[in-house]
Amino acid sequence: MQARNIPYSRTVRISSILKIEVSRIIRELNDPGIGFITVTDAKISPDLSEARIYFSVLGDEKEKDETSQALHRASGFIRGCLSKILSLRKIPEIKFIYDGTPATASRIFSILEKIRNEKKIPRKKTARKKKKGR
Repeated sequence: MQARNIPYSRTVRISSILKIEVSRIIRELNDPGIGFITVTDAKISPDLSEARIYFSVLGDEKEKDETSQALHRASGFIRGCLSKILSLRKIPEIKFIYDGTPATASRIFSILEKIRNEKKIPRKKTARKKKKGR
């Protein structure tokens, strides 16, 4: 028998629903410790017992830490809200994980801009199509 490397479609569907719903619930929280947050991804274990919610925060290291702690404190409340929305036998345990990808991408972009400015390389201009009949 051949092992399946393709994720079960139910886990993919539940992960996408979790991402949307957790994002909505976080927006409605009135916790001052939660900064400007974006839920970037959600992954759920194959047995649906644990969900990893990836997030990014706009701000410095202090805001990232405060938001991470606030999300950890609110995870039980968020799980309770999910139990009212999702029709699952058991609501997965939620773990929030900081996703540094947007910050890394921004840092790489700024380095590339710095190199471009030092070498005086012009940016490529995008060609615009002319409108006909006007």
